[in-house]
Amino acid sequence: MVRIRPGVAFFILIVVFITGCVGLGRPSPQARMYAVEYPEPAFKGLPPVNEAVRVGRLSSSRVFSGRAILYRPEPFSLAAYPYDYWAAAPADMVRDLLARDLRVSGLFKAVFARQDYDNARFHLDGEIVEFFEDDTGGPAAVIRLDAVVFDRKGGKDASPLLQRSYRFREPCERNARGVAQGMSRAVANLSERLILDVYHSASRVSTGSNR
Repeated sequence: MVRIRPGVAFFILIVVFITGCVGLGRPSPQARMYAVEYPEPAFKGLPPVNEAVRVGRLSSSRVFSGRAILYRPEPFSLAAYPYDYWAAAPADMVRDLLARDLRVSGLFKAVFARQDYDNARFHLDGEIVEFFEDDTGGPAAVIRLDAVVFDRKGGKDASPLLQRSYRFREPCERNARGVAQGMSRAVANLSERLILDVYHSASRVSTGSNR
């Protein structure tokens, strides 16, 4: 059995204590926030529908309801970047962008989002089902939105005017900034496709369209 002299033991304790204090003095890594951003889309040559649209509050599956930036390294597995986060929950970011894009499109008489405006004829609701970086192939940002549009002219129990799933996948770098850039492209594509589908569906049933 090896015996350590008291003086040596005291010296070892001092070294361990100083090392621990140095470690405690290090500043913790600063959290970085990322947002989905892209230019407003342009829709030209389409006559507006003389009806209002309301963008309801989007929901999301529980897995993607938080602000963590998630990635899938292999099937059946999800992980999160430790110090990188979305600036807001994915469903809130996508909802705000859809409302903005609908407003600037000029395709509808009015667009409502935050206020509860039941007099709008068309109501858009949806659920974010996927919102992550997929590394099982080439790294890519993936979003899937299950959307439904109701025509309230037929009453609150009217059948959906449009019900469709939108899934877009955009290549990205394998880091949080790369995911934000790829996701921005994916949401831009989703927004343009969804708005056109809402417009064409509303145009077919609206008697107030300017044709």
